[in-house]
Amino acid sequence: MNLKSFLFLIAMIFSAVSLIHLVRIVLNTDVMIGSWTIPIWMSVVVVIVGAIIACKSFKFSKNN
Repeated sequence: MNLKSFLFLIAMIFSAVSLIHLVRIVLNTDVMIGSWTIPIWMSVVVVIVGAIIACKSFKFSKNN
């Protein structure tokens, strides 16, 4: 696997994760791990950071 393919794969994974968390925010669903409920603000952070990483990865995969 070359660098371009790797960066594109990373971009797709982070895009999917960001999209899943965005759907969670829109639908206002609760996610629990054991007895701990993950707060919505954590999904907001994941959407923002994941989208930034995905955009940068798409950009770098296009340039390489």
